[in-house]
Amino acid sequence: YKVTTKVFWLLLLIIIGLTACQSNFMEQQNGEENPTNPELDLLAKQLRESSYPLVLGDNILSEENMEQIGLNRGFTIFGIAKATDGTKEFYQVNLEIIKHLVQNRGIRVIGFDMNFSSSIYLNHYIHSGQGDLINILLTKLYDWEWKTEGFVQVVDWLKEYNSDKADSQKVSLY
Repeated sequence: YKVTTKVFWLLLLIIIGLTACQSNFMEQQNGEENPTNPELDLLAKQLRESSYPLVLGDNILSEENMEQIGLNRGFTIFGIAKATDGTKEFYQVNLEIIKHLVQNRGIRVIGFDMNFSSSIYLNHYIHSGQGDLINILLTKLYDWEWKTEGFVQVVDWLKEYNSDKADSQKVSLY
């Protein structure tokens, strides 16, 4: 599957920015200041102020939760962070948010914090419907958190969503 240069560089910048924010945030959590990079300090502060913990329940996408996490506002990039890797609850919430963003907000590119070259195989799978997902997960993705039932549900939903869409309307995963 061909990835445009623009999408690649955008995703790379997002990953670099999030990595820098996480590093800076960890320093601030440990009580250390970072006077050498005030831009990162400001970004980390804004992330802390705009973060909203979700509580699992019957209606994860209630109007209150959607307003709190910004699903009712216009945006071009939406990030979902997790406190742990591979938990069932994370994938349940993630899938519901992804469904909402794709079906109601027109989002067509989803980025996960995984190896980019591995995501190419998943993206081809959800676009073409060809291949064996379990084989892709076992042979192309090296981190264990992607080899979970919850992540399989996310990928299967994306593949099903894309199955009857024109190429321009398909969701991509990186």
